[in-house]
Amino acid sequence: MLLLIGTIGGLILGATPGLSPTMAVALLIPFTFRLEPAQGLILLGAAYTSTVAGGAVSAILLKIPGAPANIATTLDGHTMAQKGQGAKALQLSFISSAIGGVFGVLLLIFLTPLLAKWALAFGPSHLFWLAILGVTVIGTLDTSSVVKGLLSGCIGLWLATIGFDDIMGAQRFIFHPTLGGGINVIPALIGLFAIPQV
Repeated sequence: MLLLIGTIGGLILGATPGLSPTMAVALLIPFTFRLEPAQGLILLGAAYTSTVAGGAVSAILLKIPGAPANIATTLDGHTMAQKGQGAKALQLSFISSAIGGVFGVLLLIFLTPLLAKWALAFGPSHLFWLAILGVTVIGTLDTSSVVKGLLSGCIGLWLATIGFDDIMGAQRFIFHPTLGGGINVIPALIGLFAIPQV
């Protein structure tokens, strides 16, 4: 029953633009105070994963991603919705979310010990090359101009560094005291995707 409640609540919250999976979990935490720990984890886990799936609704129909994970859905899904294939896009999105969720849980169950050893050996140089890989992948997404894609990836990487350094506590590109905590993801995504639609 808790799994069903968490799934339905997560789908509704995910379809609302601007409500991320983290916010859905934060909204449901007060309901878990009187539950057993396993029941609370079931409720919160179902809400978190279904919020990501529910974010595809606003991404496909309104071109506003409901969660950061739905940005890629916006590109193809909204195009299908404009061609009159919105129901098919939603159906494919929910099927792929279900298959991906089951596959991810199975991988998590069987590969967690191996991944834990590998994650402990992950250092700063590995993070640097992972960031370079991400910028390169972003550069290849723009088929018209690779230079524009690489430039947008570098700007995104620069925006991610704004705020206080987590390790040394040094200030990085803080032009105003309100930027001390960095740029929040939700306002940035709303500004990037929702404002141009208005």
